[in-house]
Amino acid sequence: MEAKPNGCVDELKNELNEMLKGVVLPEMSEIHEQCIYKKINSERVQCPKHFTDLLRTFLLRQSDDFVQEEKGKAIVHVYNVSQLSEAGLVFEASESKCLLDLDFDDKGVLKMPCFHVHDTTEMYMRNILAFEECHVPNGYISQYLSILDFLVNTEKDVSILVDKRIIVNWMGDANAVAAMVNNLCKNVSMPTLNSKYKSICDRLNGFYENPRNKYKAIFIHEYFSTPWKIASTEN
Repeated sequence: MEAKPNGCVDELKNELNEMLKGVVLPEMSEIHEQCIYKKINSERVQCPKHFTDLLRTFLLRQSDDFVQEEKGKAIVHVYNVSQLSEAGLVFEASESKCLLDLDFDDKGVLKMPCFHVHDTTEMYMRNILAFEECHVPNGYISQYLSILDFLVNTEKDVSILVDKRIIVNWMGDANAVAAMVNNLCKNVSMPTLNSKYKSICDRLNGFYENPRNKYKAIFIHEYFSTPWKIASTEN
């Protein structure tokens, strides 16, 4: 698709809506209004190389802060959602509409934007991964999916994220979502993470490996998991 010059947003929007019939994207209408069209009108944005590149921009942040961050290093391991939850880490749905906007605070809360998973999500993401593999080394979508691949290994991991409303599972099968996430990063080069993502991963691992967090989580589970246990403790 030939890129449109600035000022042709309405024409581009109509063309995109026509081309995207049958393609399910996460929060598509909100991304249209809040992200991609602002980028297209900005003098700083580069014209998409082709349609897959344009789709990729739907998931990128609105600000330039993410792009300007220095690169960190590759990661080889991050504990999964189940392990982190057992250590007392709290998963919380972020209000951000940008899928890549992860945040981990000092209170042990990992905030992740909502990710709608449909039957077409794997095809959509796989095409973007292939594009980044060829044209954008260490692309931000690849970085995000590599972290998600570490976090999600099993049906239990998916179920926890669904309960926290971080994942909206339109496929109806938690195992299918886990398999999709794990399959996406197969045969793809492990990206080098930007400094923010690398810091989050290091802190997640540090949180799990801190014995105090594990003992605290065990104590809360044993004595405060039900109203009856709380009442017996107070007595």
